[in-house]
Amino acid sequence: MTHGLFTTPVLLTAGLLLACVCIDANLGGIQEDKQTCQELGLQGECVETHDCVCLCYTVTAKGTSVEAAYFGELGYELLLYSPSIYYLHMLGSLRKTIGPSGSAAYNYFSPNHTELPSPRRWCPGTYTHHYAHRVPFDYSSWHPAPYKKHFKKNKLKFEKPLVIVHNKYAREWSDPPVNFIDIPTLMQLAEYLKSHYTVVYIRPTPHLEGYSVDGNEMLHFNDHEELRRVHPEVLFFHELMERYHEHDFNNLQLRLHATCDYFISVQGGNSVIASYFAGTNVIYAVKGHEIETDLAYKELYPRLAVDPRKSVVQHVRTYDELLTFVRQHF
Repeated sequence: MTHGLFTTPVLLTAGLLLACVCIDANLGGIQEDKQTCQELGLQGECVETHDCVCLCYTVTAKGTSVEAAYFGELGYELLLYSPSIYYLHMLGSLRKTIGPSGSAAYNYFSPNHTELPSPRRWCPGTYTHHYAHRVPFDYSSWHPAPYKKHFKKNKLKFEKPLVIVHNKYAREWSDPPVNFIDIPTLMQLAEYLKSHYTVVYIRPTPHLEGYSVDGNEMLHFNDHEELRRVHPEVLFFHELMERYHEHDFNNLQLRLHATCDYFISVQGGNSVIASYFAGTNVIYAVKGHEIETDLAYKELYPRLAVDPRKSVVQHVRTYDELLTFVRQHF
C-alpha cells in the first residue's frame, strides 16, 4: 500500500493524471474549516477543505492550474505538502499559494505566495498525517524542493565549518517534553565540537520575530544561559537574526542550513528541515510515529535531499548514542 498527498485524479495536459485532493480521505475527527478556500481568495473548484489545507484547481484549454493553502504543522508541510506542490510547479501548473506567517521562504518557487497572520494548526485524524511515517510512499508526484541549491546562492560565511544543533523544549501531545537534548548533553556536544566547528544553536522561543508558532506550549529551559556561561563560542540563532536583520526567521534559517553539512536535530519539523540539506543529520527521538517503523528515518527523510546518496540520516534513542555518533562522524 502506498500513499501521497493527493488522491483524486485531475486531468492535466499531455494526458498526465495528477492526484489532486488536499489530504487523503480522513479517518474522522476533522471539522470543515469555517474559513473556506474561497474566503482565502483561492480560485477554481475546491475539492476538499479542513483546518489545514485547501487545494483548488481550474481546467482550461491551456491545461490545469492549481492554487493551494496550508496551515498545518511544519514537519508535515515539508514531508507532504511542499514536495507535492513543488511537483505541480515543475509541471507548470502551480499558480498561487497561501500560508502562515514565515512561510514565504519554504514557498520560494511559488509564482504568487501570500502570508496570512495565522498560527500553524495541529491536524489530528487525517489519513496521510496518521500514516505518513508508517506506510510506503508513492513518490510519482512527490518531488522535494531544492532548498540547498536555492539558498546557497548567497550563503553565509564563517571561519570554521558549521554545525547546526536544533533543540526544543515544549509539551508534546499535551504531555511533558521528551524529545529534547538535555543540558548536560548539550554541554558535552559543545565541548567536543567547538574547537573544529562553528556551532550554531537553534531553539526557537515563543516571541522570536518571524517564528510561526504551533499548538505546542513552549516551556522554560535554561539552555541558552548555561551554554553562554560555559561555552561562549556557541552562536545563538536569535543573535544571528540581529546580525543578519535583513532576513526573516525562516529565510535566515534556510541560508544557514545551505552553508552547513552537519546537523544535530530532535524529533519534529527541525529534523525534516535538516534532512533537506544532505550531509549528516543525527536525530534524537524517543517518541512519535517516526520511530514506530524504519520507514521515516531510513527511507523517507534521506529522499528529501536532492541527492539522497550524499545524505546520512541517523536516528538515536539515547544521549549516549547521540554523543557516540557525533564523536565518530563529526
